[in-house]
Amino acid sequence: MKKYLIPLLSFFLLTFAAQAQDSSSTAARKYPSLLWQITRTDIPTTSYLYGTIHVTDSRVFEFADSVMAKFYSCDAVATEILMDKIDYLGMMKTFVMHDVTLRDLYTPEQYTKVRAYLVEKMGPLAIMFNIDKIKPFYLMSLASEMGGKDKKKTTNKDKALDIYLSDLGAQNGMLQIGIETITEQFDALDRIPLKEQAQMLLDATQTDNEQMDMDELIQIYQAQNIDALLAYYKQNEGTEGSGFDVALVENRNKVMAHRMDSIMHQQSTFMAVGTLHLPGVIELLQQRGFTVEPIISTYNPNGVFYSQPWQTFRSNAEGFETLLPEQPEDVSYEDTLGMMTTMFNYDDFDNDLYFSIIYIPVKDTIGDNTYYDRAIADLVTANKANIIKNEPYQLDKQLARIGEVRIDNMPNKNMRFLLVRRNDKVCMLSVVGTSGKINSPQIHAFFTAFKFTN
Repeated sequence: MKKYLIPLLSFFLLTFAAQAQDSSSTAARKYPSLLWQITRTDIPTTSYLYGTIHVTDSRVFEFADSVMAKFYSCDAVATEILMDKIDYLGMMKTFVMHDVTLRDLYTPEQYTKVRAYLVEKMGPLAIMFNIDKIKPFYLMSLASEMGGKDKKKTTNKDKALDIYLSDLGAQNGMLQIGIETITEQFDALDRIPLKEQAQMLLDATQTDNEQMDMDELIQIYQAQNIDALLAYYKQNEGTEGSGFDVALVENRNKVMAHRMDSIMHQQSTFMAVGTLHLPGVIELLQQRGFTVEPIISTYNPNGVFYSQPWQTFRSNAEGFETLLPEQPEDVSYEDTLGMMTTMFNYDDFDNDLYFSIIYIPVKDTIGDNTYYDRAIADLVTANKANIIKNEPYQLDKQLARIGEVRIDNMPNKNMRFLLVRRNDKVCMLSVVGTSGKINSPQIHAFFTAFKFTN
């Protein structure tokens, strides 16, 4: 239940812009990028500002080709809040209205409509939460998050973008920083009058085709079209200068810019905040003497990026070694006939690639080419695959077979493989991903570095 209680401030700021349409070129935009470089003459390090969106849709993880390079160049990652610092029990208490109920904020007809909408979106949780006592903004957050949780399930990641970046920083030894506290975010929400919150919730019930709106929003985000988001937000009637705008945008921008100034004095930092904060924060940082410049780059669907040199993985028991981005997991197993299959896997989440090494002892006395033909035929049959490439390959004086197959049950994914046999040892190396990625120069080392060690 905790994930539904997280305030979706960044999500809602961007949702107001979901209908924006703007086809202007990057060069013509005032804010042409999600990624900005920040420097000042009295600070020796360079930091970066990046616009995020609090969703798990895999499309928002398709980073422009400069993003990860700049991310890994920093000593710290700063996001709006640190999720592991949240007091969920205390947070739930702030949801409650004490002197008024949801019914009091609407006409009878409006209340009936709002309640039906919440029950449809939240299901049994609408009753468990006693929605008549929950503040409208939180109800809107819960309904939106829960109502869309099953849509496009196969394209979602397990974490929202901002949380992913914070966790990725921790995994790579970067200092994690919260620019705000959860209490401050709740205080900001409480400054929005309940009547205004109630109107926002009522408006949400009148929005048809929410998934289409979200798809449009993500397409605009992918295009890095902050100007389109900002234009719609500003022209949305009653939004600019409203309680919502002042509490959740203007005041928080000031807090963020002030704290970013202090943070950047301590170390180089990759700062990730909701995208609609970028224009205000950029202007405020410039007023503080910082030079803030856009980094113009685009998403390369075939690009892969690694912040560290690949590591040698060696299996002494089986007698082979190769290079991998990190040490793989041993997932060896014994089949129903008692035959042991040695397997090592590495899931490269950042680049959406999956590496695998399978080692099998064999007793066949047939020649290598015949063995390879049979093994590849079995691979095609077992996986309902189509052969794209299947070629002889000379590997350290050993005849091998290298190729690529398209597997029916993996849409838009291919498998590149290396099959190599020496005497009674067979190894199959494979990497699954888009054809462009698995054939990129960085991935070659996985295959070319392989060798038997005894």
